[in-house]
Amino acid sequence: MALSHEPDCLHVYQLHLLPEYQGKGIGELAMQALLADADRLHVPIRLRVMKVNPRARSFYERLGFTLVGDTETHDLMERVPVGAVTM
Repeated sequence: MALSHEPDCLHVYQLHLLPEYQGKGIGELAMQALLADADRLHVPIRLRVMKVNPRARSFYERLGFTLVGDTETHDLMERVPVGAVTM
């Protein structure tokens, strides 16, 4: 996992697991820890998912991420902290 703590968010740049470790809950455990950090810090998590990877988009949607934009190649997703007021 590669991420940065920006002034207004946590930004996930990469989450990679070898194929033999996918589907075992490891990625979800890593993301759940990050979600807890973001909630504690009261900041959103932002990331982008390649459009050719619907499995990854589905994974993030299950974790509460929503589509907030896109580029030609990527879907831009965000998950606001629990209890945050959205407009």
